Amino acid sequence: DKVYHAHRLLGIVSFSLTCLHPFFQFLRFVPAWRQGVNLFLIRELGAIELGVLALILFITLVSLTLWVKIPYHIWKKTHEFFIFVLLLSLFHIIWIDKQVKDSLLLGIWLYSFISLAIISYIYIRFLYWHIGPRYDYSIQNIEKRGKIWNVYFEPFEKKMQYKPAQFIYISFNSPKLGKEPH
Repeated sequence: DKVYHAHRLLGIVSFSLTCLHPFFQFLRFVPAWRQGVNLFLIRELGAIELGVLALILFITLVSLTLWVKIPYHIWKKTHEFFIFVLLLSLFHIIWIDKQVKDSLLLGIWLYSFISLAIISYIYIRFLYWHIGPRYDYSIQNIEKRGKIWNVYFEPFEKKMQYKPAQFIYISFNSPKLGKEPH
């Protein structure tokens, strides 16, 4: 649970910092603000336009996450589109390249975080369900106590090592619940 709260906080911080980038780019053109507005118009597909598209998608996805109430299974699918924000941003950075070429430290910083994010996405989206820890259990008993359901499990083979209140993903082999992890 703490990891999810930290993830949310880091997402808000990164979104806020990302929004400062186009704001400061716009400020370069003050008082000729019309030239600054032209930065945000998509006329052709170039480096700046990739950044604008990434920003539009980022704003849309963050809005769905923070301010729009949608069912969890739909929200979870929209969350997967953040990879496109990351990839558009990466191509924007590679294509512009001037600031990154001028600062080795900035390049290391940016490309390290983007690489880590892409590797993390690939692991959690494609590899985790194949190489992550997995324990097969059968349901032994289900009790309802008010609004809380207690589900008692018995391992088929290997018993999972856990601490009380530890977070786990659980999926049921059930036509009603499907195989989506909860």
